[in-house]
Amino acid sequence: MGLGIAGETLSVVQRGLSDGKALNNRTSFAQLLGLEDAVERANRLAHLMDDDAPLGRALAPDGPINRLLRPGGIVDQLTAEGGLLDRMTAENGPVARAVAPGGLIDQVTSEGGLVDRLTADDGAVSRVIAPGGLADQLLANDGLIERLLREDGVADKLMAEGGLLDTLT
Repeated sequence: MGLGIAGETLSVVQRGLSDGKALNNRTSFAQLLGLEDAVERANRLAHLMDDDAPLGRALAPDGPINRLLRPGGIVDQLTAEGGLLDRMTAENGPVARAVAPGGLIDQVTSEGGLVDRLTADDGAVSRVIAPGGLADQLLANDGLIERLLREDGVADKLMAEGGLLDTLT
């Protein structure tokens, strides 16, 4: 009620200052307090966190972020003293060695290096994933991988008691 009175009082003052002409625009309380931008941002953030929006799903109870941050969860495991991140980022650890000048990253990404050769036109990756290429042949129905791994397939025969591996060892 008090806000309504304040709003009407403001309208009367505005009309008085504008030669009695009625003003069409209404001033919101947020405008009066200079909070219109903050309210607009809060509304945008609320929209991003709707249950059907990606951020809302991520932040939902038992959503992915909650699972990552729970006690004993992945973030705890990664950041524990002596955990993976400690080992990876230790002085002279694998990351330091990889990013050092002349290290693995330099070698792999250098001009003419492994990444260049693998991803070049008609490079190894292109040939492997091309239609009818090695990946298609290996993964086809009754392809090499299926024949190796099916029940009573090559792998079973090699590893069976009395099979080739048993005989060799």
